Amino acid sequence: LENRSFDVTFLTLFSYIEIIAGLFIIIGFLTRLAAFGAIGMSVGFAPAYWLGSTCEDEWQIGALLTAGAVTIMLTGAGRVWGIDSLIFKKLGDRPIANVPILKWIKLW
Repeated sequence: LENRSFDVTFLTLFSYIEIIAGLFIIIGFLTRLAAFGAIGMSVGFAPAYWLGSTCEDEWQIGALLTAGAVTIMLTGAGRVWGIDSLIFKKLGDRPIANVPILKWIKLW
């Protein structure tokens, strides 16, 4: 490896994103945003799983992780459990209505 500090930085960043995105998906807080982070991770990891033509099924891990994260991002959190549903029931879309970019992104 040519630049170890660069590799350590990205390894640390991916580790934190993996932990935070996983916890947010589990508790149902900012589920769509956490799933978007999981999509970025799974797409980033997909080339690492490819071992060449001798092992033909390793790409499936990255594809399944991406498909699962896309599904969670499109459907969002559950309607009964999860912090997102509690926030939506209490506040609706009011907290994000004044932020221009967030008008187009459904967070909960």
